[in-house]
Amino acid sequence: MSRTIQCCFAIPLLVFASSTLAADLPRDYQPSPAPGTFFAPEPGETSLQPFRTGDPVVATSYFYWYDIDSKAHILNHDGSDALTTHPVSTAGMSWKNPRWHEKQFRQMAEAGIDIAIPVYWGAPTARQSDAFRFSDEGIPPMIEALETMTSNGEKTPVLGLFYDTSTLGGHNAGRYQIDLTTDAGKRWFYATIRNFFSLVPPKYRATIDGKPLVFLYASAFAKNVDDTLFPAVREMFRKDFGSDLYIVKAAEWPGDADSVYQWGAALNFIVLDVAAIGAGYDHSAVPGRTPLVRTRDNGDFYTLGWERLLKMDTKTRPFLVHLETWNEFHEGTDIGKSKEYGTLYLELTKKFTTLFHAKERIRAISIAPKYPVPSATPDAELGVTAVNFAPPGDGPIKVTEVDDNGVKTKVWTTIPKQNVGNPNERFF
Repeated sequence: MSRTIQCCFAIPLLVFASSTLAADLPRDYQPSPAPGTFFAPEPGETSLQPFRTGDPVVATSYFYWYDIDSKAHILNHDGSDALTTHPVSTAGMSWKNPRWHEKQFRQMAEAGIDIAIPVYWGAPTARQSDAFRFSDEGIPPMIEALETMTSNGEKTPVLGLFYDTSTLGGHNAGRYQIDLTTDAGKRWFYATIRNFFSLVPPKYRATIDGKPLVFLYASAFAKNVDDTLFPAVREMFRKDFGSDLYIVKAAEWPGDADSVYQWGAALNFIVLDVAAIGAGYDHSAVPGRTPLVRTRDNGDFYTLGWERLLKMDTKTRPFLVHLETWNEFHEGTDIGKSKEYGTLYLELTKKFTTLFHAKERIRAISIAPKYPVPSATPDAELGVTAVNFAPPGDGPIKVTEVDDNGVKTKVWTTIPKQNVGNPNERFF
């Protein structure tokens, strides 16, 4: 793995999960059959948008767990509003509805977003937890939406995988906490990736250098993990899909990945191998959380993140950008069209993705530097600032020093609470 930007550290994660009550995965565990039928591409079959290392690429995490009929992820259990920010309309808002996905993908394409990375809670158990059924059920409607757009001659985003590793910490139908150092744990981990890509035709897969793209969320949900995981998973994927994976890991994961990112850009701009940019944060609608707000300042915070990236030398700045998020309304991190902000963030995204795709470099930042920015890029103005944004009760902060080809990096992550709770509950 090569590191183009020598930096930095990560903002602590806001995670809720794991496990003293969770069970161990049986040693003889074997995954159930994959839910889909798409595996290795046919000869000559490639992604509609095959990317290469160095191509400017913009991806965004896509939350598709909403369903207006059942009110899943729209109302809390007590009937109160579950959303901090709101879509313009909830009509047809459902992971089951191809037209809803089509609307989201069309807006992404118009804003210059290349890759949608659905946040996938799929767990490879024979019975999927009711709270997470959306994971597998929502992919075929996405594909139908992409097929409609392609048939109409429209440009579409392609799909990568955002592996929400909360499922490793007991949030699965078996209530297993997964030990990724075991053969059974490795099979579980791989099967989650297999299941997602089995539902996505090769032409709609996001690939970099021919390798399907996977973002990994926090490692702390797993019982154990070491550097034997990635080689084993890559080998299993090659056997089924005929290619390697392009793994983008959160910084605390052990082992060699293709790239490194960190969740938390909605709170502060983060530059690792991947540049992470967010619009702001407010989880006031989520029950039981300590108030935490990163104000948007009418788009200034989002603009500052983009401008910091665009001011960097085009020869060394990251080629892959992760926008956090497209539509996480619970935490108010969305950049899609909303009641509260209209099309402001779509317009800003289009403005900045156009510059980024053209490999333009701006001379100056237009926003006064009033935000603490945790970064240590070669030309960073503000230096390094460690900020503990974790709310009380989320767990202590763990500091890990990572040595990557002689570059020493400190990573701050939150250790999750040891409490499974109800595995059928909706988690934000």
